[in-house]
Amino acid sequence: MYHITTSRSSHFKLSRIFTQFPLKSHSLCSLSVENVELAQRTAPESLNDKETIKQRSPRVPEFDNQIVYNVLHSARNSEHALRFFRWVERSGLFKHDRETHYKIIEVLGQASKFNHARCILLEMPKKGLEWDEDLFVLLIDSYGKVGIVQESVKLFNRMEELGVERTNKSYDTLFKVIMRRGRYMMGKRYFNKMLSEGLVPTVHTYNVLIWGFFLSLRVETANRFFEDMKSREIMPNAVTYNTMINGYCRVKKVDEAEKYFVEMKERNINPSVITYTTMIKGYVGNGKVDQGLRLLEEMKSCGIKPNAITYSTLLLGLCDYEHMSEARTNLKEMTEKHISPTDDSIFLRLMSSQCKVGDLDAALDVLKAMLRLSIPTEAGHYSLLLEHFCKAGVYDRVEKLLDKLIEKEIILGQQS
Repeated sequence: MYHITTSRSSHFKLSRIFTQFPLKSHSLCSLSVENVELAQRTAPESLNDKETIKQRSPRVPEFDNQIVYNVLHSARNSEHALRFFRWVERSGLFKHDRETHYKIIEVLGQASKFNHARCILLEMPKKGLEWDEDLFVLLIDSYGKVGIVQESVKLFNRMEELGVERTNKSYDTLFKVIMRRGRYMMGKRYFNKMLSEGLVPTVHTYNVLIWGFFLSLRVETANRFFEDMKSREIMPNAVTYNTMINGYCRVKKVDEAEKYFVEMKERNINPSVITYTTMIKGYVGNGKVDQGLRLLEEMKSCGIKPNAITYSTLLLGLCDYEHMSEARTNLKEMTEKHISPTDDSIFLRLMSSQCKVGDLDAALDVLKAMLRLSIPTEAGHYSLLLEHFCKAGVYDRVEKLLDKLIEKEIILGQQS
């Protein structure tokens, strides 16, 4: 694979090549594709011939692999890249190799220009270039990312017809494509085909399949594949256990998730912040808020720092079940660590919940936390506080809050 560079030598070579045509700029980015197009439009037809170009300017150097790769990589859009790819080859200035083919297929795939990408891939042998698995995997994955499952499957099957060896890499890519779209039956069929070809599944293969089965709510199938991998002496890793825990939490079977959490630790696989956050979310979602709080303390004692998702998940659960003292403590902890929630609406929820239980000091602390974390405060936050301050008869606080409103030039809407 070539490295992306904008070295002076590359820039100089490109500049010399394009001096035959009226150019706008000599910066590499604009020079790379736009000037090629301008050259093609303004030059006589004969200038698309290598010999003619050389006759008119013997100093024109050859394009090298690094320059061509860099130009394709830095093209402003896929259309420019494709035009350059075609032009530099047609003019005879450069013979594309495997790496430049890979790059243009990648660029076209990202832009969903699949017909062009497929044609370029299938034409490679005509240019004396051999196919390899990575080229097909790239396009299979590109189809999959936009949900065109059937084309991914067709291309995968075409590999066998064309004599391109398929390994775990291409199978794993296909599994990811089809399982993402809920084609779990197809996933099982191709898994059996993989085995029939003598390929040994890896832990990554099982991770993708188990993830897909949970995605389609096929819990029992996911569990069978988990047991199958262990029977083949393929040891589950942290990703496997995280997938199992998350899958069971999604279907509200937090007790099952807890079993895998315990098993994970028994196998000396250290839970990560993702593992703990998933378990906390599972506990909170099932009303076991105390268990969630216990797990938060456990992760901190293990030296694992809670992140924004961890705190946000817990705070919403604490509001739902009116554990407002713990909510205030955790918000204070977040603020001191300068961690902002994943969703700013959590602040209004916290404020409303604190007001509901009559803790106006804690409600005001929510506003202070927003200011400290540089979260924009809105009229709704102040309206809520003013309403409850008035109900509680604490008019000195109302006055201070109104002064703050005037200072921030926040206008409150009329209440109906």
